[in-house]
Amino acid sequence: MNAQAGGETDLYADALGHYRSPDRGDAVKVDWERPDYVGLLRVALRHVRAGRRGIRVVDLGAGAGEGWWLTRAALGRGVHFGYTAVDSSPSLLALGERRLGGEAGVRFRLTDMRDFDFAADPTDVYLSVGAPFSELDEESFAEVVRGIGMAVASRRGPSAVVLDVYGRDCLSWIPVAADRRTYSMTFFLDAASPPTRDMRFYTRGRLERVIHNGLTDAARNRLTGLVFSDRCVFSSRHTLTGAYNPDVPRLRTAVNALINGEDVPDGDRGLVIPEKAYLPHLGATPSHRALARTVDTWNKTVHTGLLGGRRSLARSLRGLNQITGTAAAGIGHYLTVVALFAAG
Repeated sequence: MNAQAGGETDLYADALGHYRSPDRGDAVKVDWERPDYVGLLRVALRHVRAGRRGIRVVDLGAGAGEGWWLTRAALGRGVHFGYTAVDSSPSLLALGERRLGGEAGVRFRLTDMRDFDFAADPTDVYLSVGAPFSELDEESFAEVVRGIGMAVASRRGPSAVVLDVYGRDCLSWIPVAADRRTYSMTFFLDAASPPTRDMRFYTRGRLERVIHNGLTDAARNRLTGLVFSDRCVFSSRHTLTGAYNPDVPRLRTAVNALINGEDVPDGDRGLVIPEKAYLPHLGATPSHRALARTVDTWNKTVHTGLLGGRRSLARSLRGLNQITGTAAAGIGHYLTVVALFAAG
């Protein structure tokens, strides 16, 4: 998503190489991150589908349309669905149109999600990928949630919403963790000037408050559940550069090697997280305690798993890269919530 209100330029116009790069689809993304998101999306789709055909999806902050591929993976090939990509970046939407323009049921809407008319076309599933909601201030976030909620309440059938934000206390940026800060996408390695924005970062409690404050009473009364998930707890692309936490090993590089059955750069030191990378930055908050426990488990898994072979260790570590349910706290690169609404 690229909010262009107030005459802002298209921040992603000079960074399209990242979206075209084959390195973006590395082993971690293909084997860990995409399946993890698809699993959450399936929760939403199962809730609304109930044997129905022609599911409709609106992708907010769609960028180049990655949500279409994830939805297809979640539904399975051959299942028809309608897909609307909403984004305010002309360059990203143009790239999406080149990729998906020949697919049936695909529409593109060049508009900021804050200006999208949710009431005009209530849909089955609203989703976001890559934390576009972190670009919004809390008031705007709540307003978008309110618009979605009003559309949900106007429907007879069930609805689901999958919202993606940045986790506040991710290991890869714990030294600079804050509710709001300037954030540069330093992993856009082929961009002369990586996109940089004023971003918001969320713990589970903060995200839950924004959602409940944004929903209308009618929508809140139909809310049947919230499923939270910390995603990319250890595989953040910022571990490729160490831009925000130079004491973290290059974990993504190491895990890519594990998945591919290759030697890990720097051996086990490329996977073991030293205490200086996180302990000096932690307090007594629930998310800080969760991060300390999870890092400890990661390190123990590395120490005991190296004897079992590279791919076996990769499978063991994958289970620590996503935390779903009551244990999710806002310690992943992404914090994702699936909101389920009953039929009216």
